[in-house]
Amino acid sequence: MAIQTEIIGLPPRSRSHLAALRLGDFPLIPVLILGTIALVAIFANVLAPHNPEIGSLTARFKPPFWQTGGSTKYLLGTDQLGRDVLSRLIFGARISMVVGITAVLFAGVLGTTLGIISGYLGRGIDQVIMRLTDTWLALPALTFAIFLAAIVGPSMWNIVLILGITYWTRYARVIRGEVLSLKEREFVRLAIVAGCSKWTIMYRHILPNVINTAIVDGALGQHSRRLAACQTRSPAPPAMSRPGRGCR
Repeated sequence: MAIQTEIIGLPPRSRSHLAALRLGDFPLIPVLILGTIALVAIFANVLAPHNPEIGSLTARFKPPFWQTGGSTKYLLGTDQLGRDVLSRLIFGARISMVVGITAVLFAGVLGTTLGIISGYLGRGIDQVIMRLTDTWLALPALTFAIFLAAIVGPSMWNIVLILGITYWTRYARVIRGEVLSLKEREFVRLAIVAGCSKWTIMYRHILPNVINTAIVDGALGQHSRRLAACQTRSPAPPAMSRPGRGCR
C-alpha cells in the first residue's frame, strides 16, 4: 500500500530592516559611522559654523538650541569663553583621529616586529625582549604615559611617540605567542629546507599570518585617544575632551 505524502511549502521569511542594511559579512553600519567621523574631520574647515578658538564673552555658557535660552546660532551651546562647542568638536575630531590612528600604527609596527623577532629567533634575543616587555607591562601604562608627557611636553607628535613606546608591549606579547606556534608548522619547516634565510621566513611566511592578530589588537587599542585628548594642547581642541574646558 503506497503512502502519499504532501509537501507543504513554507512562505519565504521576510527580511528585517536591519538585515537589509547588511552586505554579506561587511560591517556596513560601523563603516558608515567611522566614515562620517572621518569626513567631518577632513572637511572641518567647511562644516564648522564658527572659529573654534574665537569666542564672545557676551555669549558665554549658552545652552544647546533645544533648551530654554538656546539658539540655532550655537547648536550645542558655548563654553566659558563664548566659543562654539559644535565647532570645537568638529575640529577636535581631526586631532583625535590623527593621534589615535598614528599612535596605534606606531605601537603596532614596533610591537609586531619585536614580537616576531623574539618568537622566531628565541634564545638570548627572546629572553632580552621578553624581560623588557615584562618590565614595561609592570608599569601602569596610562600613568607612565602621562608622566612622559609632562617631561617632553604635551605636543601632538610627542603624544604619538609616547603612546607608541608605552603600548608596544601588548602587541609584542600577543604576536610572540602566535609566532611560537607558527614556527612549528610545516610550511615554515619547508621554507627552512628550501634554504630561506631567517629574515626571509619572518617577513614572507610569519608576518602575513600574524597581521590579522595585530589589526584586531590595534582596533582594541583606541583607548589611547583619551590620553591624547587630555594631553594635547593645540589650536583645534580634542574631540574627546570636555567641550571648551579640556581635561582637568
